[in-house]
Amino acid sequence: MDYAFKYIETAPLMLEADYAYTGKHSFLSKCKYDSSKGVGKVAGFQDVKADTTGAQMKAALAKGPVSIAIEADKSVF
Repeated sequence: MDYAFKYIETAPLMLEADYAYTGKHSFLSKCKYDSSKGVGKVAGFQDVKADTTGAQMKAALAKGPVSIAIEADKSVF
């Protein structure tokens, strides 16, 4: 997530209406990103520890969106 946030700090996200997901991957396809259509930008971010309490999570949510990762590559998942 951190790498994505760092990228979005300099390259605002486009709306899906302007850059729709096609579900196809081709090495011949070219990126259709147009920075002039970028609307979503990250001004900054910070990591919250995994053992964060409910109060700490609420405080993070009050500042802005929170992204959560799940380690789903283990057999217990």
